[in-house]
Amino acid sequence: MDEEFYVEETNNKRKYITLTLVMLCLIGIGFFLYKKYLFDPKTLVVYEVGDTYKDDVSEYVNNTIINKDRYKLIVDDHFKVEDGKVTKAGKYTFTIRHNSKDTKVAVEVKDTKAPEVELQNLIVGLDEEYEPDEFIAVCNEYSKPCTASFKKESDAELYKKEGTYKVSLIVKDLYDNSVTKEANLTVKKGYSLANEKKKDLTPVRLSQDYGDWDKKTYVVTYVSAIDPVEVTKNDRYRYLYEMAEDNLSNYLPSGYEGLTVTDGEIIYVYNRYNYVVGFLYRATLSDGRTVYLTNGE
Repeated sequence: MDEEFYVEETNNKRKYITLTLVMLCLIGIGFFLYKKYLFDPKTLVVYEVGDTYKDDVSEYVNNTIINKDRYKLIVDDHFKVEDGKVTKAGKYTFTIRHNSKDTKVAVEVKDTKAPEVELQNLIVGLDEEYEPDEFIAVCNEYSKPCTASFKKESDAELYKKEGTYKVSLIVKDLYDNSVTKEANLTVKKGYSLANEKKKDLTPVRLSQDYGDWDKKTYVVTYVSAIDPVEVTKNDRYRYLYEMAEDNLSNYLPSGYEGLTVTDGEIIYVYNRYNYVVGFLYRATLSDGRTVYLTNGE
């Protein structure tokens, strides 16, 4: 009798312990699922300029999202994305709308990378002064402008004697990320860099390059290149505004008859010395295509 009572009591204890363990497991699982799916926005999301933009709301929360229809990501108006890449450093505020309630998420875009720079060799006349920025041929950088300075101050005064010299330049972006590069400077009697800048009409770069220009279709060209500082004072520049007052469809190349221009962008064309050799007008048409307008002359 006592033995049967002992066995029954032991079995009851085991059942109690087992039930307790099962309950604890269920509570633990429930808490885990609660934490996993409870709306939990991130405190801070960090990008580096040039990173791929993430438009999925799940990138901005810690919890797992089951039904994305209940979430909406509202991007800061000042946040810049071009061709899928984040392009402007700064601090921004995104909003996540969840179940009709708005929650703010801090987004920071940093620029910690040195600019990608190509320098060009320079020739100047004897006693002709030059600027460090004139050595910059290409600067691939989101945080422009790129600015250059001589690593040694004496490199700024090599124009006083003929010869070829190697100079070191420090090129920085807007956030003081820098890279040091070398280039050659040749000082030559009877030569004029100022004249070369004006004579060179070869297009080298655009203020905005979409990769689709044929290198022939301009709306404005110059017989000699113009210092960018002087461009707006030039009659040919004012021609752009005369165009804008006209029917821009008159400037469409052949093959686009019957279409209208719905939007457009003026693009500067530079030579290797960063002088302006002309302008492009990249137009968006009524059928969604883009085309470069002709000069209509």
